[in-house]
Amino acid sequence: GASDEDADKYAMNFSPQAFWAETDTPDIAREPLQRPDFLPIVSSTTLAQSLIKRANGAGPTRGINGFVIELNTAGGHNAP
Repeated sequence: GASDEDADKYAMNFSPQAFWAETDTPDIAREPLQRPDFLPIVSSTTLAQSLIKRANGAGPTRGINGFVIELNTAGGHNAP
């Protein structure tokens, strides 16, 4: 595995304030970031129900904003 020294070599910090300060729109960094929508990719109803059951977000869907349904014809990681 990587040592702590290696981790420091490849670490990257991002400051929205510093980034936007160098543009013509520094006010953008003053607004708090909003949580992006969460749209998990699922291939079955069972998986979707399990994700909703285990999610810990707010509201009736516990922070899940929807699902992308991937059928077996999609290929990729859920290919038969």
